[in-house]
Amino acid sequence: MITVLLVDDHASFRTSLKYMLEATEDIHVVATASNGLEAVAEAAMHCPDVAVIDISMPVMDGIEATRQIRE
Repeated sequence: MITVLLVDDHASFRTSLKYMLEATEDIHVVATASNGLEAVAEAAMHCPDVAVIDISMPVMDGIEATRQIRE
């Protein structure tokens, strides 16, 4: 099972992508976040295999969030 964290500031996009990914048996979305700060917290809590992160978001952008998650 591949675990995924989805991060985007558009709720409808997050929801749509979650349903598309979870239509595959081997993928499970373990968490979603609407900004980079939430993404860092969710990644620490769930340790996903993959993170799909939007670059342009409020509070903390995706580049900084990715940097912090990798640390």
